[in-house]
Amino acid sequence: MKTGQILASGLVAASLFCGTTALAQDKPANSSKATKQQIVEPYSDATAIWDGECKGGIYFATDSSAQAYCDEGDEGLSVALGSWSVNGSGKLCFKVTYYFDDDGETGQENEKECIKHVVAPDGNLWVKYEGEGWFEYDEDNESGNALKSDIAKLRAQLGV
Repeated sequence: MKTGQILASGLVAASLFCGTTALAQDKPANSSKATKQQIVEPYSDATAIWDGECKGGIYFATDSSAQAYCDEGDEGLSVALGSWSVNGSGKLCFKVTYYFDDDGETGQENEKECIKHVVAPDGNLWVKYEGEGWFEYDEDNESGNALKSDIAKLRAQLGV
């Protein structure tokens, strides 16, 4: 099972921060680079819910740690642990290690994803994933760690 590849998928990436799998668009005209605060504010202490092939989401803690949970049905479950940061050039990056059951052993796979952010003239935040177009950011994240119990249960099962 290669769960870490989930985040590289355009459809899951779109649902990661946009809430829907809307079609990619061009960068908004006259947009400006998002400030660190404009990026941190909607993500910090919030869970982005995934609704693609992977049911679950990623939690961005205020201490810069990140935790994710993914249920791929017949493909299995995985949990990810790592960190997130925002740099001065308008990018949010997270580095996580996915853990999953691999024939009775705990498998793992590292993943790094960076998302560019700009602010359109109307004040709305837009995001761009590597190799994809631009999407308007949907701020329908759930407050706090909405997947805390699922993450804790799977971590205990996998011993991580």
